[in-house]
Amino acid sequence: QRVFSGWLSCHLPWPVSNNTKLYYCSAKEFAFRFKEKMSNSRQDQLQQDYPSAVRALNKLQSNAANLDQVLREKDARCGDKIPEMIRWAAKLDVTPADYNSLRVIHVTGTKGKGGTSAYAESILRCHGYRTGFFSSPHLVEVRERIRINGRPLSREQFAKQFWRVHGRLIGTCSAGEPEPAYFPFLTLMAVWTFLAEKVDVAIVEVGIGGRYDSTNFVSSPWVCAFSPLGLDHTALLGNSIAEIAWQKAGIMKPGCPSVTVYGQPEEGLAVLQSQSADLGCPLLIAPELNELPESLAGRLAPSQKANAALAVAVCRVWLRRARTDEALLEAGRGLVVKNPTEDSNDPLDLEACNRGLSLASWPGRYDVMPYRPGVTLYIDGAHTAESVSQAASWFANLQQGRIGAKKKLLFNRTGDRRPKDLLAQLVKLGFVQAAFCPNVVDSRSSSSSRSADLFSALASGDSSGIRLKVEENKTAYEQLDSQCDCRIFDSVAEALEWLVTDGNGSDEMQCDVLVTGSLHLVGCLYAMLAPQVADGETTGEARAIS
Repeated sequence: QRVFSGWLSCHLPWPVSNNTKLYYCSAKEFAFRFKEKMSNSRQDQLQQDYPSAVRALNKLQSNAANLDQVLREKDARCGDKIPEMIRWAAKLDVTPADYNSLRVIHVTGTKGKGGTSAYAESILRCHGYRTGFFSSPHLVEVRERIRINGRPLSREQFAKQFWRVHGRLIGTCSAGEPEPAYFPFLTLMAVWTFLAEKVDVAIVEVGIGGRYDSTNFVSSPWVCAFSPLGLDHTALLGNSIAEIAWQKAGIMKPGCPSVTVYGQPEEGLAVLQSQSADLGCPLLIAPELNELPESLAGRLAPSQKANAALAVAVCRVWLRRARTDEALLEAGRGLVVKNPTEDSNDPLDLEACNRGLSLASWPGRYDVMPYRPGVTLYIDGAHTAESVSQAASWFANLQQGRIGAKKKLLFNRTGDRRPKDLLAQLVKLGFVQAAFCPNVVDSRSSSSSRSADLFSALASGDSSGIRLKVEENKTAYEQLDSQCDCRIFDSVAEALEWLVTDGNGSDEMQCDVLVTGSLHLVGCLYAMLAPQVADGETTGEARAIS
């Protein structure tokens, strides 16, 4: 039987183990059952492609009603989330120790955690390490969330790993046991993929908060990182910086060094320091970078410089652990975070560090995209009052010397953010036109192969609520600036079409359009103009809309 099982495992399209039960039957019955099984297997393979994976994944999203229930029960259920992740991981034969073996860099914060993660990934890759990177949200296609060596999984790779994980997790839970929702599923899939790909380091970006986030079932990360703290997701995390900092500080673990960006709000830093002292783990403050690679000098916004400085400090700590194989850094002593040019014993290679900073790409932040002659898009997915203010300053600085170019705005917001808090940061720029629309690529065209990647269950079935938010945006801006020509459109394509013409259907000769307020809005724009973002490419020049 053992020999025959081995032969079967080599010749059949489904797994056969040595414990597989074998039955005797007639040749006719065997032929019938074999043909049936082969047919089912081929059908499964036909259905297990990338579009099918995205559709199946979207079924795991929470709709608006479910989210309301989550908000009502959040305090009661918070403590269940990490044990649930461990139980689900066990179905994949993944333990917290397996997760720990990925030598995780765990990154949280309100603003800049994605950019910090991207810088850190690029720096370590340029040091010769094989990297895994889990981030959210995606811009164009969901596979962007899981990257190996800086590249998103291909559609084929994503589908392969998705269906393997799906087969073990969905439909296998006991009665009354919940199944993983969208983000927990992707977290588990990322860990599964990183283990399969044998990465040297996993850079894992927190989804929301940290303490009860799905990514936090890692019990012993190598380094934790804290990007700037601010007010966001207040319905889930709290209404003050201190409350939000407490949620973020939940990723700290005993003996695991943490690094925070310089310039944290005092009340947030105090919470981080208190948590650090309680757990007995060092908390380091990343210093500013005194020098930047020549290719970046003068190009980075202040927040990007802070993200880069945090990433450099985090990589320095990680490399010390990797190079010395220390299980625990000496708490509070012997670890001085310095600029790469100031420490002769620094494990960070200056050339590799600068190359990593220069090569790092994080679309959707401070992105300048030529659209057509005379028309340039300035793209930033800022979605908090502070980050929108930073985007406004960045846009204003780039406008210097652009005499005669008309300034225009494309805006949307998501979540529970108040429109005036965001739009008040933009009024001072003096836009002559402002377009407001939902996060829809083009309402005039039929569904494309990419539309499923941009599907949101929160928006599905709630068109009136989405429309109301767009109207609130327009009303708020008109109250702040009565001189601006403000209009509502059904999609990004229609809004952009209006913005880049002069009102009579002719192309504007000189026009600068700021696109901001939502990363999902930016994702719709990229899906239309720069779909190569899904493959990890830079945006470059926007392709023409047909």
